[in-house]
Amino acid sequence: MRGGRLPIDHEAHRVGQPDLLVRHGEGYLPIEGQVATRRSSASARRGPVPRFVCDVTSPFFYAAVVDVEHNPRKHLGDLMQLAHYRALLDAAGIASLECFAAGSAAPRV
Repeated sequence: MRGGRLPIDHEAHRVGQPDLLVRHGEGYLPIEGQVATRRSSASARRGPVPRFVCDVTSPFFYAAVVDVEHNPRKHLGDLMQLAHYRALLDAAGIASLECFAAGSAAPRV
């Protein structure tokens, strides 16, 4: 589901709208889209770092392969946003019970 607004968590005063919600089992996993490639100066000096990638139709660890051609964009802000969406899904009772995962999707260039 693209652009789905999550139910408001009145108790924790949270709202959110992930870019994608992927159905997984009886619940959903949040996916946040990333447009710009971001790298810290430290990671730029280290060179390419392998990351796991998978097709958007199967966004699960078992379907992932190592991609050494692209650099990961793991940033605390991105991870906190995904954790926020996961907390909203949990509060609404619609988070995947089988998998505690989330992801960032970026176009390949």
